[in-house]
Amino acid sequence: MEKFDFRKYLPFVLILLIAIDTLLATIGFFFPRFWFGIQHGDPSYIDTQGLLIHSAYFWTTYAILQIIGFFNWKKNFVWLNIFITIRIVDSFLIGSYIFSDPLLLTPAKIILYGIIPANLILASYFWECSKAKA
Repeated sequence: MEKFDFRKYLPFVLILLIAIDTLLATIGFFFPRFWFGIQHGDPSYIDTQGLLIHSAYFWTTYAILQIIGFFNWKKNFVWLNIFITIRIVDSFLIGSYIFSDPLLLTPAKIILYGIIPANLILASYFWECSKAKA
């Protein structure tokens, strides 16, 4: 029986994550009313603490690191550890968003709660990729 090669799907996973993080950053920076309309049901909501902009900077950083890593992970597997860290940090970012914003709509909370385990599954996937023999 042939051993499953986790790294076979890594480029696709990274392209998907780059697209998601870029989309989130774009919405955070340029379409905050859209974000607040979905998350709070009120597009006029004002982010007095700047949490959305703060999150958008994180998503931009994630996308940039994943783009660099996309081209370098085969040469240096330390990039897989960076991808693991990104997913874990994003889980904490989401958790802090859920617990610090009492005005989040229930559907938004449900979606955000679902992203946390998805990030941890992705971190596990990157861990398995890092253990795979070249």
